Amino acid sequence: MRRILLISLLFFTFSGIAQDKPLTEPVLTATFLEPGIAYEFPVGYKSTIKARAAITATIATEEYGENKVRLFPRPLIGMSYRKYYNFERREDNRLNTKRNSANYIGVIFLYATKPFNFNKKSELIGNNQYSYYDITRTLLNTGVVWGIQRNYNSRFSLDLNLGAGYVESGNVQGLSFIGEFTLGFWLNKRRDE
Repeated sequence: MRRILLISLLFFTFSGIAQDKPLTEPVLTATFLEPGIAYEFPVGYKSTIKARAAITATIATEEYGENKVRLFPRPLIGMSYRKYYNFERREDNRLNTKRNSANYIGVIFLYATKPFNFNKKSELIGNNQYSYYDITRTLLNTGVVWGIQRNYNSRFSLDLNLGAGYVESGNVQGLSFIGEFTLGFWLNKRRDE
């Protein structure tokens, strides 16, 4: 599975390199939903690579005892290759395409460490046995997604993608739905708009 994703990434990357000046542009973003920072840079005519570091959270509910829901924050790193496909249609409709405001298909890789505040001895005793994969383990998501990204003139940034891929956390591994949803602000220097 990982080899297929790597081959797909290389194919998409090199398929756009022979073109002229890219339509895509570098974008630096700070996010407040999944707090972090991301940098997207062109690697082809309509393609980019986006790297990000953030704090995400695992939601867990108790298996036994009271019905509690807890959030376990954990550091996350992500990398995605994106192939944008509707710049021309958006421009024809007089819609914003600056800072890669378009739809895309992509390949993503997300890796999250163990949660910050998870103490295995105290959290797994008695009525505090939490379910959700295995929250004491790292989390790996990788797959193919469809997404939209909008970077507005007000500096507001929205990025949403959904797809299918491979998930691994502790003893749980297999195919699953995957995706990202981030809100934030782009930080690039303003150019003439």
